[in-house]
Amino acid sequence: MTLVLLYTVEVWGAIPKSTGKDFENVQKYILVKFLKVKETNDMPYCLTCVEAESLPIEIIVMEKVAKYMLKVQQHS
Repeated sequence: MTLVLLYTVEVWGAIPKSTGKDFENVQKYILVKFLKVKETNDMPYCLTCVEAESLPIEIIVMEKVAKYMLKVQQHS
């Protein structure tokens, strides 16, 4: 799922807050629907990720961008 959502994130960089919320909703939906993570209405997004043993999508983005920046810097 993250492969499709974050395709070339290294190039387009940080996700705007409004788009980030949409990405969180997609990730949460997939975790609940396909990975059968138990969902309650009051369960925060970050706890859904913990339950699924998945990183929040914002963390994945930051990690990918940081790795890319380091790679570019090393090759400069």
